[in-house]
Amino acid sequence: MSGTPGFVRTSQAWYGAIALGPCAEPVCIAMYGAQQPRRGELVVEWRALDERPELRVWQDGWDLLARDFSGLLRHMVRLDSACSPDDFCAMLQRLGFADRTIERKPANVEALPRLR
Repeated sequence: MSGTPGFVRTSQAWYGAIALGPCAEPVCIAMYGAQQPRRGELVVEWRALDERPELRVWQDGWDLLARDFSGLLRHMVRLDSACSPDDFCAMLQRLGFADRTIERKPANVEALPRLR
């Protein structure tokens, strides 16, 4: 595996209030490395009033999902009940994923463009 697997919990990030949109809780998963900031992005989303996560994969994420994150898929298949975002993030950490959520706005960031 090249790089370090990590995730960002958007609702906990400093920009979360403007980035959530219609999704109640997205968790972005990617491979992070020193040379390439982020490679292959996947998003696991929870909709309002639903504890069943949905998976979205971008074009550059399919290879990553099949090769590097197959262990994550095996764990998800074994779930026999609803999985909350808290439970999912705890599982990611047990599997060696780093929580890369930045909760406080960095001093060098002026503002984000409007997302909606």
